[in-house]
Amino acid sequence: MISNNIFDVIIVGCGPSGIGAGIEFEKMKSNINYLILEARNRIGGRAFTDITTFGENIPIDIGAHYICHHDAENFLHSYYIPSNDDFIESDSYNTSNMKIFDENGNIISDNIINKAMKIVENLLLIVKEYPNEKSDISISDLIDDQLKRISNEQIRRVVQMGLSHTERHEGSDLNKLSCKYYGKGEGDHQEFYLSITNGLGSLVKNIALKYNLPIKLNSIVTNIDIL
Repeated sequence: MISNNIFDVIIVGCGPSGIGAGIEFEKMKSNINYLILEARNRIGGRAFTDITTFGENIPIDIGAHYICHHDAENFLHSYYIPSNDDFIESDSYNTSNMKIFDENGNIISDNIINKAMKIVENLLLIVKEYPNEKSDISISDLIDDQLKRISNEQIRRVVQMGLSHTERHEGSDLNKLSCKYYGKGEGDHQEFYLSITNGLGSLVKNIALKYNLPIKLNSIVTNIDIL
């Protein structure tokens, strides 16, 4: 029960980031009075483990389901208990167990895929090397002309599919993504994704409960005044 209505800090969202911020306040052992607000009726944000549909022995993550950049600097990593059933996820194309089909249901050859992925690699390198002294433009503005020059329609579509990974990762369209800031958020981290057998949602929830963080659920933030 939260009786105090006056707080020094309000943390919006009780996902991994919000919980991580709360833990930092707990470690400081300061007199800062803070509260974590969560719009949903549960802890975890995008990380939620369903243990009802198939039972507790078959947990299913709905939404976020892996620890991204699971190195020692990731606060989730220090609370994670390894299991032999955990595995590293990869977006790499594996010819032994994966096939890509076009819109007509035809298998796209590995030769076409390899050519397309090389083009994707070169295009993203151009974006990464975009000069800082130039005015910022979108990734789409920078590479659109080169995309249009790809004469093989099948290769062009596979290239667009490859570029869509960037959109999925960044959560926005290429015409809204900055050239100057492309890849900056990743730092030097390698893209390894650790999928947890017991569920990422369960891990996040247990961390919050362990620290007994001050959390108020069903609290939708509709406005933030900027002073």
